[in-house]
Amino acid sequence: KSKAYGETAELFTSKKYLSVSHKVRIVDDRGSMKADKLIFDIKKKTLNITSLENNRIKSKIYYK
Repeated sequence: KSKAYGETAELFTSKKYLSVSHKVRIVDDRGSMKADKLIFDIKKKTLNITSLENNRIKSKIYYK
């Protein structure tokens, strides 16, 4: 199971997406990731990851 954390979460039901922003962190058994903003498109079942600082997303991936 993956868990997403952030300081701000907004659900836009008319556009069918969820936005999580400000100090975003995703934690999973397979690794972790830090970004500035996540946009979950509920209808398309896609995830857009945004980094505003240096266009870099920090991530750690664990290999078994």
